[in-house]
Amino acid sequence: MCWCLVHLKNALKDYAGFSDEENAYMSSLQWDEVEGNFDIKFPRDEPLTYPVPVMGPLKGESPMEPFGRAWEILKYFSSVQGSRWRTRFGTAACMPKAQIVTQINLPKWMRTTFDICLDLLLCEHVSGTDRYRCKLLGPSTKCDFFAYQINGAIGLLIKLLGAIDPAVLLKWASIPVDSAEAIKVKNAAAKLQHLRLHAAICADLTGFGKTKLILLTSLVYSVLADTNRPTLLLVPSALISQWTTEIETNWSYFRPILSYGEVLVNSQP
Repeated sequence: MCWCLVHLKNALKDYAGFSDEENAYMSSLQWDEVEGNFDIKFPRDEPLTYPVPVMGPLKGESPMEPFGRAWEILKYFSSVQGSRWRTRFGTAACMPKAQIVTQINLPKWMRTTFDICLDLLLCEHVSGTDRYRCKLLGPSTKCDFFAYQINGAIGLLIKLLGAIDPAVLLKWASIPVDSAEAIKVKNAAAKLQHLRLHAAICADLTGFGKTKLILLTSLVYSVLADTNRPTLLLVPSALISQWTTEIETNWSYFRPILSYGEVLVNSQP
């Protein structure tokens, strides 16, 4: 799978630098190979030109983001089979007439609840960036977040708590319960009902911002949980400085207590 992601990312990068004639020739070779092994056909009725996809990383994104986009492309194509493939990709004529892909066009497992998560934390887009600021959290954190970090944090909270109590959030943020903002938060919480699990795992790859995602989860969890208990973080010694600096710089709500010899921390490579 890793080979597929790297190969797809690099192939799309090469495509952007080749001429239409070069891309057409390479495509025909690959189509012959695929059609010889699978029951699908590619459009050969007229020459094709495709828009160059932007795989990133865009400004402010992790270097791993292009692989995430490659993964979503693979998942989408795996869902388009049989007659659906012929309708969507079987002829050149159907391609320019295709509608813009929206949430409705995506398989259920590719649809996100990101807009709902934005409403839950009253997030605002930070102008000129690809990040969002959680208005509901107020001065508790200075951080701005990528879409997947907010979505991931709310997903973890749902699995840990089973449901999100909007009344607790609104009371903590001192938001009047009959205000327009409160209605938005309550409607979002009502849509985020899932079966409760007793644990959750965040298994993002290196560079995706797990530090901020976990701290965002911990902050909102401390507000929603019945008791405000300490959060234990066990991290490799080489990352202690990274975590403590992040908390002390951007998360005024937390008070980090380090249980590790200062001399040993500074001596780590």
